[in-house]
This record gives sequence, structure tokens and C-alpha cells, in this order.
Amino acid sequence: MTNSSSSSTKNSEAQALERLRQDSDALNREARALVPDHPQAAWDRAAGILGQVQAPGYTLGVAEALHTQALAALALGDPERGDLLAEQAARAYLQVPHAALYGEALLLRLRCAEQLERFDLALPLCEEVIRLSGHMAMDSVLVQVLDLQAMVQFRQGNFVEAASTLERLAELRLRLGDREGHAKALNNLGLVHEGLGHFMQALDSFLRCLEFLRNHEVSLNSLLSMCLVNVGKVYRELGNLTEAEASLRAGIEVGERTGTFLSMAAGHNELGIVYRERGEYRGALDAFLHALTITRAHGLRHEEAGTLDALGQVQSALGQDDLARATLHEARELARSLDDKPVLASTLIHLGALHAGRGEHEAAAGHLREALTLTAGSMPREALLAREQLAASLRVLGDLEDALVHQEQVIRGQRELFREDSDRRLRHLTDQLELEKARHQSEMYRQLNDVALRAKEDAEAQVRARTEELEQAQLETVTRLGVAAEYRDDRTALHTHRVGNLAGRLAQAFGLPARDVHLIRLAARLHDVGKIGVPDAVLLKQEKFTPEDHAVMRHHTTIGARVLQGGRSELLRLAEQIALTHHERWDGSGYPQGLAGEQIPLVGRIVAVVDVWDALTTQRPYKAAWPPEDALAELQAQAGKHFDPDIVGAFAELLRRGEHETFPEEQPRPAADPGGAPEEAGGEPVLTDAERQAQALIDAMLDQAWDLRSQDPEALRERTQAALTLAQQHGYARGTGFGFRNLAFAHFHMQELSQALDLLGQALEIGERLPDLPLQRDSLNILSWVHASLHSTEKAVACCLKAIELSRKLRDLSGEAKMLGNLALLYKNLEDFGKAAEYFQEALGMHLREGSADGELLCRYNLSDLHLETGQLQAAVDEGRQAVALARQQGNFMLDIVSTSTLARAMDEQGAWEEALKLYTDAWHRVSPVAERYPEVAVWAALYFGRGLLRNGGGQGAQPLLEEARILAERYGIKRAAAEAHRDLAAAYQGAADPVQATEHLKTAYALDLEIYRQENSQRTAALMVEHQAERARAEAEAYRIRTLELAGTNAELEKANREKTALLAALQEQSKRLERQLREDGLTGVYNRRHIEERLLQAFEQHRQTGHPLALLMVDLDHFKQINDRFSHPVGDEVLRRAARLFQDLCRPGNLVGRYGGEEFLVVLPHATPQQAADMAERLRLAVRHHPWSELAPDLEVTLSIGVCARTDVRDHEKMIALADEKLYEAKAAGRDRVAASP
Repeated sequence: MTNSSSSSTKNSEAQALERLRQDSDALNREARALVPDHPQAAWDRAAGILGQVQAPGYTLGVAEALHTQALAALALGDPERGDLLAEQAARAYLQVPHAALYGEALLLRLRCAEQLERFDLALPLCEEVIRLSGHMAMDSVLVQVLDLQAMVQFRQGNFVEAASTLERLAELRLRLGDREGHAKALNNLGLVHEGLGHFMQALDSFLRCLEFLRNHEVSLNSLLSMCLVNVGKVYRELGNLTEAEASLRAGIEVGERTGTFLSMAAGHNELGIVYRERGEYRGALDAFLHALTITRAHGLRHEEAGTLDALGQVQSALGQDDLARATLHEARELARSLDDKPVLASTLIHLGALHAGRGEHEAAAGHLREALTLTAGSMPREALLAREQLAASLRVLGDLEDALVHQEQVIRGQRELFREDSDRRLRHLTDQLELEKARHQSEMYRQLNDVALRAKEDAEAQVRARTEELEQAQLETVTRLGVAAEYRDDRTALHTHRVGNLAGRLAQAFGLPARDVHLIRLAARLHDVGKIGVPDAVLLKQEKFTPEDHAVMRHHTTIGARVLQGGRSELLRLAEQIALTHHERWDGSGYPQGLAGEQIPLVGRIVAVVDVWDALTTQRPYKAAWPPEDALAELQAQAGKHFDPDIVGAFAELLRRGEHETFPEEQPRPAADPGGAPEEAGGEPVLTDAERQAQALIDAMLDQAWDLRSQDPEALRERTQAALTLAQQHGYARGTGFGFRNLAFAHFHMQELSQALDLLGQALEIGERLPDLPLQRDSLNILSWVHASLHSTEKAVACCLKAIELSRKLRDLSGEAKMLGNLALLYKNLEDFGKAAEYFQEALGMHLREGSADGELLCRYNLSDLHLETGQLQAAVDEGRQAVALARQQGNFMLDIVSTSTLARAMDEQGAWEEALKLYTDAWHRVSPVAERYPEVAVWAALYFGRGLLRNGGGQGAQPLLEEARILAERYGIKRAAAEAHRDLAAAYQGAADPVQATEHLKTAYALDLEIYRQENSQRTAALMVEHQAERARAEAEAYRIRTLELAGTNAELEKANREKTALLAALQEQSKRLERQLREDGLTGVYNRRHIEERLLQAFEQHRQTGHPLALLMVDLDHFKQINDRFSHPVGDEVLRRAARLFQDLCRPGNLVGRYGGEEFLVVLPHATPQQAADMAERLRLAVRHHPWSELAPDLEVTLSIGVCARTDVRDHEKMIALADEKLYEAKAAGRDRVAASP
């Protein structure tokens, strides 16, 4: 009876709990539904539910009620309480557990963090949800999280991370079928790239968005309008004002049609900037007024503030100072009320400039100081502009000390911005070189086809005569193609040889016939030949590949197959098969065809194994080599998935027997000619006594020449050339290789880097073919110096690492130690001080074991300098003392002085000034008498001594030393030291209360910095050009070898292929020509565009400065052109522009230049024209246009010109000439149009 009662009670309790759950869940759903419209009611109901479910321990109900309260708190404007409640809800969901609801609670916390601007909280929450999404399907939550993550990253200025997040978001939205979301993500991605200054990528993202909207008929007219405006803005940033205007007008039109007021305002605002950049201030004024009307009518307050600021600038440019001041004051007050710091800062800067222009410097300084406070740390360009204007006003006000402080900061900021701009220009140059490379490759294919067609008639006869010769040519072609394919990311191409040899060994172990083994060994070297067609931006990328990068890289298999296809020789057919299939996988997950199992050709399966083995076991700049046992374990783990299990087994057995190490260069050839010359075991022909003597003589000549490399580089060149001629006459490959090495060193010493690169490439190829490890090692070592000189430090490091590897194979400890020291210096330049110290220490240990006092001295000096730079002062002192002692023991004067100076600096930093002073004095007194012999050592000794005196209160004694350093540095062209001397002199004069002198020295230092940066930028540009030329030369050599190899196979199929290639070539050439024209020509008129005509005017102005020849400029405007468009239609207006441009070109003399400056304005540049000749030319143009039969286009159509002439060349630059011509143009217009106004 008792048991029955107890059971009944339990059932009743369970039923009551279940009813509670059902009721509370239903009540919570009702409360949740109230949140959007009645958040307080939702809060109250959720509080009641919470009281009901806490006591019975219904954890899920507690979590749901807390979740509802958090939503209500956020809706009530209390995100802080909302975050606290959402955190409690998330913990409760974890207890249940319920992962999906836990993710939603985290998402709610993210929204609260966004409103609180708690970015430190938002990003970890994003990562947690993203991690959670990897274990369960919660794509809808993940979309919202990625959206928030991208927004937070963007607001924090982490544009690179934001771009990556948006790429993922765009892909996810598309996968979920959210087309609108996908388009929005693409547009936002463009905004991020724009923020990064990557305008081409931004343009690509915006255009992808437009294409998606149009192709998928997504009804997002507001996004279409804004995207068009964004495209226009990017075109403006890229300097293409014509395309910018067209896109902006299209965006405004869509915005007007759909009532998208934000994009209308932004479009008119951007249009105003376009007009302003053209100097068309009236048009800019109209556009900004349109934007202002829209922003005010629709309450777009932030946009209104920015428009007022831009409007004030234009009013100022038009001379409407009072109106401009009133407008800028209005912009300032509005921005301040909105707490819009960027607009407020911009407005204050423009107000400062306006007051300064009126001589009101006190008022200007007040505005500019406030702007500085706003821009500090967050707006570097604006801060620089404000500071520069403030320094100028302070100088006028007589506050020279404060002006000097601001001027110093301006100089530092300008240096940083100059470096950024230089990097951007280099990226642009890289894009141009890619275009040139594509054009040149097209030309090579054309030449290849032409030669093949001419060879058709005598191909069969040449095949019979040259069968043996072609067999050797095949070997050379394979080698060169392999080298060319790998040159761009593996300079030595040892990888191709190792893969070929290993593939041959594995084929042999697999029981294939000797002839097949021989062919596989050679053909496998071409497995990655398709990398020739992979863009450098992907192939040389150091960061992790994106999915798009992987997609591009995968094309190297099909590119390689296309390069090799059509070959008549068995060798090239086999190479084509390997190139196409070596990335297929046994389980069918490979590429490009997705073959599986034995569908994959045997050679592809063999090369797949050895290619991965070599990649794993070889050291690269970005990874260490795997131990062989680990690499084998990885292969065995992938057997049956990635690799053929039988081939992995055969390879493991090969490794166990140690038969993978070597492979003879010559295998038995079934078709070999029995009458050939006898050969030794190593593959070298048996030499006669006379040939041995000749080779010994050549080696002696080369060694003697090499010994002169430091003392007499010219003698090195002359003697090497004589030895090289003999080596080539006798067919002595090793002598030829070392001759190339010697000449490359001579070219490097004379900074002829292109020639050095070319010679080193040839020397490396010979060293690998023989093989000759010392030749390879020396060539790589010099190659690292060349790359370091070209500021390609990463490539220099790669070459140095390979040279070290070869020194170890040669067991040359002394050579390895020297190269480790070089590697350490390279890492120091890369500011990887940890690796630099590690390699210096390793080199020092080797020098000590070898007893090399010279090497020990150099390492100890470098370690002392490195420790000083990284703040390890006692270590710097210890190494410095030993370096000084060693230098004096060895009588090495130069290293004695620099080591003493470094030791003095370290002790100075430690606070041991008295001992440091003795060392500084000793170094300077010993080097100053021989400064002419050791100028750079003397300069830095004086500079460091003066700097030490300056920091320790000896300013009077410092000035003469710093002046001496400056004089020596400027005399011997040591620019970096000269800039440092001027900076230290500025500090000395500032300490002596002489701000005028301090300012002058700072200005000179800044000018020198700019000169140094320009020179370095020029060298980096030269590096791109040198590598481009070297690649071009290698491609031509490759094309020649391909022509030779394929000569025997010319037939009807070749004719068909050539016709197809010629058609492709014609298309490529036409596309290339179109691209070139777009870069310099105006699309409508065919004359030069604005950018190009300005560049040509700059060249003409510089030539005038050098030669003194006269120069004149015409600014031409078609009168009342807007009326022509309005009355006769835009197509008629376009034809008027085209005809006018043709008339200008027809009337101009050879050498004169015509360009469209914008809209209906043209520039005509007249080199060698006197003022009278320029005025006469202007009159001829005016009359020609006036009397042209315009009625052919439309009845009553009349066209006239107003022309401004500037022949004044006593101006500061070409831009001033444009301004003067523009003034004269407006003078002609004001006088009634249809006339010429010329400067006196």
C-alpha cells in the first residue's frame, strides 16, 4: 500500500513538472514575441517566468527566461544589463546542454558588445561562435557572427582581417542562397580594400557586386546605386576621372529613380570632388550644393557636415572667403554636435588654412591646435597637414621653438608617408610588368609558330641528319625547362633534379625496363613546368594560400600539359603525362581530372610520391627539413588515400636499402650509337693528354683571376674573359661555369646587376648539370649578394640557405661559417634579431674550431653591434672588448676603429661616460688623420662621438664633430650619415637656443631622407626590372630549345595548332594594345588623356630646364558646350569633341602634343614654341574650329573656342604653367569667348 502511494506521488510530481515546462515554454514564447514592440512587458513576463522555474530546477526554462530578459534589456537601450543576462543564459544553456541556443546567446552578447563598443569582448565571442559552428550546423548564426566580426574588424582598422572575414561571409551567403547578402558582402569587401588603399582589389570587388546584381536580377536598387557610386569613387582614386564621372552619374540616376537618398548625396559629393580635381570649381560648387540639399532634406546629418566642409573649400578656391568661412563654421559646429571627429578635424584644418591665407595667424593656430588634438594617433595624414600649417603660422607669430618641434614631427611623418606611397607605386609597377610579361610571352609564341612553319619543308631531311643531335637537345631542353619552371621559387632547381633521379630510382625498383627508367628520370624533371604560367603574386606568396590561390596554383598541371602537348618525341609525351597527373590522388580526390586508382598513369603515381618526399625532406626558408623517418611515416599514412600503396611500399624498400641517395647521370641507352666516344664511369668523356693540359691551363687562369677579385676587379674581368674564351673553344663545361662565376662577381662589383643575374643563372645551370657543388655553392653565394643589393632580402636568404647546405655537403666548415655570417646579416636587415644572433653564434663557433682569427673578429664585432641594437648592453660590451683586442692583435685598422666606436656607444648607454669618452676620443684621434682613406669609418666615428657628447651635456664640443661628420659625409656622398649629422646638429642648435639653425638642419635632413628613399625605391624598381629582364631572357632561351626539339615533329597537325595559336596571339596582341591605349588615350577623342598629357608636359618642362629651349602651353575650351549637349543631344556633343580633337591634331606640328584635360577642355603642349608662335598656333586652331562645317552634324550648329596661352617658363613647375594658361582661358571667356588670351 505504501509503495503504491509513493509511486503515485512520484508520477504526480513528474506530471506537474512536465506541465510546468510546457506552460513556461509557452509563456516564454509569448514574452519573446513582445520584445520588438513592447520590451518592458516582455521583461516583466520573463521575470515572472523566471520566478516559477527556478525553484523546481528547470534549467532550460531558466536559460530561456534569462535570454528573453536580455533581449528586452537590449531593446530598452540597456546593452550592459543585456550582456550580463545573456552571459547567464549562455552558462545555463551549457548546463542543459543545448549548443544551438548557447550559440544564439553568444550572438546576443555580440550585439550588446557592439552597442557598448566593447571590441575587446566582441572578437573573442566571434571566435567562440565560429569554433562552435565547426562542430554543428548553425549556418544562420554563423552568418550573423561573421557580419558582426567583419564590422568590428573594420572599425578597429584591421582591414586585412576584415577582408578575409567578408570573403568567407560572401561565400557562405551564396551557399545558403542569400543572394542579397552575398552582394552586400561583396560591396563591403570593396569598402575594406578601399580602406587599405588597395584600389584595384576594391574596384574588382565592386564590379563583382555589380555583375552579380545584374546577372541574378537581385532587386537591391539601393545597393546598386551605392555600388555604382563606390566604383566612381575608386576610379577617382585611381586618377581615371572620366570613368569616375560616368559611374557616379549612373549611381545618382539609379538613386533618384529608387529614392536612395544616401547614395544620391554621396554621388553628388564625389562628383564635386571630381570637378574640384579637374579645377572646374563651378561644376564642383553645383555638385556640392546638390549634395547639401539632399542631406538637409532627408536628415543625413553626418553627410551634411562633410558636404559643408567640401563646399567651404570650393568657395575658398573661388575667392569667396567670407562665404567659405561661414560655411566652414557651420560644418564645424554640426560635426562637433555629432561628435564626427574626421569631419571636425578636416573642417578645422581648412579653417586654419583660410585664416592663415588672410594673415590671421592667431586664429589659424587655434583651429589647427584643436585639429591636432583630434587627429593624434588616428588620422596621420590629417595630423601631418595640420601640424605643417601650424608650424608655418607659429613661425610668422615668432614662436620659433614650438614651430621647430612641430616641424620635426612633420618631417618624421612625411618620411613614413613617402615610404607608404613608394610601396604603392611599386605595386603599380609590378602590375605593369605583369602586363609587359604577358605581351612578351605572346610575341614569343608568335615567333615560335613562325619558325615552325618555315621549318616544315626541310623537317624530314633534318630529322635524319640530326637524330643523335636531337637526343642530346632533348636532354638540354628538359634541364632548361625544369630550371625555368622552378627558377622563380627555387633558384637552384635542385628540386627538379632530385625528383627526376628519385623517380628514375623508383621506376627501376618497380621493375620497369631500362629505357623507360631513363625516360622517366628525364621527363619527371618537368613535372612543375606549368608554374611558368602561375602569377608571381601566388607562386611567391609567403602567407597561407586562400581558396582562390589554391585554385590558381592548381592550374599549373594543365598549363604544364599544354606547354608540352603535341611533342613527337616519347620523352615529351611522357613529360606531358607526368605534368598533368602528378597531383591526382589514389582515392580520387586529386586534380585536375579527379582520377582514382589505376586510372592514374603509373608515371604520375611514381612522381606523386617522390615529389612529396622531396618537399618534406628539403629545408626551405619557411620551414625546416623533416627527418626522413617522419617523412616516410607520412607517406605510409597516406598510402591508399593520396598514394598508390604498392609504390609507397617499393619506395620504403628503396629507402631501407639506401639506394635513393645517388643516381648515375648516364643510364644504358638501348638506341645508343656503338661508334660514340668511350666514356668513364661518371659520364665524362675520356680526355686526351692535350685536352687535360688545356683544362689545367684554363683552371689556373681562372684561379689567378679570382685571386684578384678584391684588389683589381677590372683585371679579374679581362683575365676571366680570356680563360672563358678558351673554355668555350675546348667545350670545357666546368671552366665555362667558373668563368661565368668570375664575370658575375666583376659585374656585381660594378653594380651591373642584370648581367650578374644572367651569368649566375648560367653558372648554376652548368654546376647542376655536371654536377659541381663548389660551382653551385659559389654562384648561390654571389647571387645572395646580388639580391641583397636589390633589396630582395627574402630571396637573398633563400640563396644563402642553399649555399650553406652545399657547404655542408662539401664539408667546408670555413666556407659554411662565412656564409652563416652573411645569413645573420641578412636576418638582421629583416629585423629578425633572434635568428641573426643564432647564426652569428653558430658562425663564431665554427671560426673558433677552425682557428680563423679573421672570422672570429668579424663575428664578435657584428655580435657587439647586434646586442647594442637590441639593448643587451653588457653582452655588447663583452663582445666589443674582445673585438677591439682581436683587431689590434691582427692589425686590422678599420675593424679596430668601428669596434672601438661600438664599444664606446655600449658603455655610453650603460652610463659609463668617462670610459666611453676615452674610447670615442681614441677612435676619432686615430681615424681623423686618415679620413680621406677611410671616409665612411671616419664619418660614423665623428657622428657617434658628437652624439655621445650631445647626450652627456657637451653640446659645444659636439657641434664641431658633427660639422666634421657632415662635411665628410657630403663630400664622399654618404647620404644616410649626412642626414643623421644634420638631425644631430638640429638637436645641438635647439639645445643652444638657436631654433632658426635647428630648423634649417632639419629641412636638409628631410631632403636627404627623401633622396635616400627615392634612391632605394629606384633600386627596388630596378630589381623588378632586372628580374623581369632575366625572366625574359630565360623564356627566350626556353623557346629556342623548344623549337629545336620540336623541329622533327612539324606536320599538318602542327599547322593547325599554329593557326589556333596565331589567332590566340592576335587576340592577345589586340587586347594588349587596347590596354596600352587605355593607359594613355582618352576613350572618346583618341588624344592623350589627362594623366598622360600632364606627364608629357612634365617631361617637356624638365627638358626646357635642361636645354633652355622655349616651351608654350594652350588651354582650349569649347564655348557653351553644355548648350550643345542640351540642344543637339549628347551624341552630337561627343562627335563635336572628336572632330575638334582631330582638327587640333591635324593643325599641330610634329612634336606638338594634344590631350583632353577634362570635359570640353584640351591641353596643347608646344615644345620649342616662342610666345608669338604659340599665339599664332592658338589663332589657327580657333579659326579652324570656327569655320569647320559643323552644319553637317546638325543645322544651326556653331562651335567656337576660347584659348588661354602660357609661354612663361620662369615658374616653379609645369603645374603653374597650367594654372596660368587656365587664368588666360577665363580671361578669354570673360572678354566674350571665341578669342585667344596670351600671357605676356
